[in-house]
Amino acid sequence: MGGPDDAGPKPFVGDTTLNYIPDEGDVSGATFELSNEDHTFGNSIRYVLMRNREVTFCGYSIPHPSENQMNIRLQTTGERPAEQVFVQGLDDLKQHLPARVGHVPNGNVRVR
Repeated sequence: MGGPDDAGPKPFVGDTTLNYIPDEGDVSGATFELSNEDHTFGNSIRYVLMRNREVTFCGYSIPHPSENQMNIRLQTTGERPAEQVFVQGLDDLKQHLPARVGHVPNGNVRVR
């Protein structure tokens, strides 16, 4: 894995940050921590990811209403790493949104 520069949340979109937490020793599962997101994004990305045949489980939680954090849990079949499936889900979600909504990032997003 990486050095000390790889630790901590990464800038995502606007004020949103993304922290990728892979399962130890298994690329098919991961947790993604996002800040500054709500149920609208959580339900939307979960719906899009669950339509992917490579996804066996996807769920999200907002641990506490006073905390500005969301956790997305993703489990895949293992054909591709969970982080690649997550990025594809972001791309798929963007295709479903009207052009005026620019909240979901472009396809050149890298999850680390």
